[in-house]
Amino acid sequence: GSGLEIPYNMFSWLSVTLLISLSTFRALACGRLKFHIATIHYGFFLVILLAPLLYVDKLFLDVELFRLIGMAAGFMFLVAIQQESDYSVRRRFIIIIFLSTVIQTALGFVQYYISIEASNYIYISDVFRPFGIFQQVNVFSIYLGVGTLCAIYLWSTSSLSERVLPRVGDR
Repeated sequence: GSGLEIPYNMFSWLSVTLLISLSTFRALACGRLKFHIATIHYGFFLVILLAPLLYVDKLFLDVELFRLIGMAAGFMFLVAIQQESDYSVRRRFIIIIFLSTVIQTALGFVQYYISIEASNYIYISDVFRPFGIFQQVNVFSIYLGVGTLCAIYLWSTSSLSERVLPRVGDR
């Protein structure tokens, strides 16, 4: 939620905004918007998660607003990726996300197993839990979860997985 306010995340948000904008212009130029059925389900659940905005007592709205904005931006990012018609471009984009999580995992291993002194460029937590570059364990774990989903997707769509594991029903 509050990661939107961190100054060094601005480059990431600018990149995401640029991708969403370019995909929107491409969809408008083509005159069609492509959705996967899972995206429609995700959008439905996103609307359900926005239900607290209808409450009369909006006591925690200032705290939750950034999380809701983040969820909406994630949904728009997902739709923007689906507008790319070339499968290889989508696959390369997912590979880039997966490789970035591999780098973060390596940094997490270094932070957990190797003792290094804190400096202006390296932030060491007091509880010695790995956090990558995110400086918060929860954000790090969500990022690694996204990387795991990318790995599962890449593995399931590769031709190697068809040769290694038999299909259901094959004997």
